[in-house]
Amino acid sequence: MQRAVRYGRSRLKGPYLRLTRAYEPLRRRIQGTLTREALGEVLAAAGALPGATVMTHISMNEISRTTDGINALEMIALLKGLLTEQGTLLVPTFPFTGTEADYLATNPGFDLRRTPSQMGLMTELFRRMPDSSRSLHPTHPVAGWGAHAAELLSTHHLGETFGELSPFCRMREHDGLVIAIGVREGFSIVHCAEYLHPQAREYAFSQQAHTMSLRDGDRVIDYTFRPLRPNLVKRIRKRDARAGGVLKFDHHAGLLIGATAVDTYLEWVSQLISSGSFYGPGALASR
Repeated sequence: MQRAVRYGRSRLKGPYLRLTRAYEPLRRRIQGTLTREALGEVLAAAGALPGATVMTHISMNEISRTTDGINALEMIALLKGLLTEQGTLLVPTFPFTGTEADYLATNPGFDLRRTPSQMGLMTELFRRMPDSSRSLHPTHPVAGWGAHAAELLSTHHLGETFGELSPFCRMREHDGLVIAIGVREGFSIVHCAEYLHPQAREYAFSQQAHTMSLRDGDRVIDYTFRPLRPNLVKRIRKRDARAGGVLKFDHHAGLLIGATAVDTYLEWVSQLISSGSFYGPGALASR
């Protein structure tokens, strides 16, 4: 089902982008655009404050469409300036799009320093910066900067992808937030909730372990993990999360900004899983 949905979206992407470009002059006249200063105020209101620990999901296409002259490097500088050196910025730098299963079927290798991010230009520029570090993980590495980055990233390869030692889960140690900027898809931390829930862990992750070699300079280690099962149907809805106060979503000059506290979000998803309303009735009954 989800594969069919992805195929449908891919077929509609071109017409949607053409329609968006044609509509853009009218949208700008009606909604206006954000300046760098206004965008900074919006992000600060979402929680990007001095000393905060923030993971971002960013669409530079949406930022370019709705703001005046902010490129990827300036976006990184804006976030760092808001968080200050006492804060921490985390950015997913996954080396694939689509499903993890399809990616692993290509028998990829992973080089911490050379394997590029496929999560957009901003994420690739960020991971290459000399003051950034990156977690040692073959499918879901995270790049980070700031006070707690090295600490949060250092244990990713010592546990499961979304387990207690992953930066996704460890963000809770510093009251972590996730802020989505121009992104409508789900947050990566949803998989932490699945991993931490015993029944969901057996349902959402493959029973067959996968081993890959990870290269960090001259160091090579074998890493064994359980990949996500592909094409699971989930019933998580942003409007329910927003109504429950779990997620805060607002449009600013056409730019969608979403934010959630990691602890709150994980607890909410765990409750959905236990109630049988996350995957749908009966999905976990046989686990």
